[in-house]
Amino acid sequence: MTATNKDSAGPGRAAAWVQGAVASRYATVVIALVALAILSPILATGSLSQSALLSMLPFAAALAVAAAGQTIIVQQAGIDLSVPGAISLAAMLMNTIARGSDSMIVPGILVAIAATVAAGVLTGLAVSWFSVTPLVATLAVNGLLIGTVLIISGGQTAIHTPEAANAFALGRSLGVPNLVWVTIVVLALVTFLTTKTIYGRRFVAVGVSPRAARAAGINTTGYTVSAFAIAGLCYGIAGVMLAAFLSVPSIDVGDDYLLPSIAAVVVGGTALLGGKGSIVASALGALFLTQLDAVVSGIGAPTSLQDIVQGAVILFALTLRGLIGYIRRRTRGGPRPDNAAVESGLPEEEAEPVLAGRPDSSDDIH
Repeated sequence: MTATNKDSAGPGRAAAWVQGAVASRYATVVIALVALAILSPILATGSLSQSALLSMLPFAAALAVAAAGQTIIVQQAGIDLSVPGAISLAAMLMNTIARGSDSMIVPGILVAIAATVAAGVLTGLAVSWFSVTPLVATLAVNGLLIGTVLIISGGQTAIHTPEAANAFALGRSLGVPNLVWVTIVVLALVTFLTTKTIYGRRFVAVGVSPRAARAAGINTTGYTVSAFAIAGLCYGIAGVMLAAFLSVPSIDVGDDYLLPSIAAVVVGGTALLGGKGSIVASALGALFLTQLDAVVSGIGAPTSLQDIVQGAVILFALTLRGLIGYIRRRTRGGPRPDNAAVESGLPEEEAEPVLAGRPDSSDDIH
């Protein structure tokens, strides 16, 4: 009898391990990173060398911060198209205000970030007060931001970044690029805010079902506006990081971060219908995409191929998420409960009844 119990316990533990692995929100991005780590040295020799990784990490750091902002908006069931304009404006304002003077670095950073936060608030008000869809609102604001960049710069390349800011961005602490440490701090703060606070719980509730959140007495307008403001903060920080690192950023430096920021969120597994997401998983997605770009460049492929690869990555990630969802349902031995609390990723006892009932959701997206 004992031997039989032990024999049956083995498969049971294995099934539980498989179920836990596929249910993890990190499953997609971890699989992608492992596969890329195996293929990188095969496709592009030296792409995983220390020098190559140290050169790649600052760009991955900037993308991770931008992806954090995109994750916040996706959690509210939207897509933010203002990323290019916000990043470009922050980089431009940083250097324009500082004008190469080390003593003006802090004012330059503050003005740059304040501008992108203000743009986020404007977008949030358009979405919440006037019921403009996030896609249209962010596209319109992106046009305003790009126009502002052209007015400030006169269509010319930005002024040089102050030497102290550039030295910090190029420097390392404990062998790790300083920009990576900045990113870790930013991601930790945003993660804490959205997962460990009352604000975070209500923020997820609004993303899952605004109607149910309003019925529970939550001020959905405030959470929508704050979401776009936090996203603007992230884009502003990413723009400042790029300005400091590149020294003389182009006026369209943010153009390369729209599709990758969305791809990082998708690879990270955040549900496109809104609800719970993971800033850390999106950051890992950013790391994956930046290394993938390095590999594509390393094999001598044209730059135009990068957009094709990123689009293919989004399609692959969505397909993989669907497959993981199917495996998860199969290992559970039945259909997934029609419960928005489970759907959002929150424990049922924490989410009910605020998150109850979102009939238009789809299991396969998660």
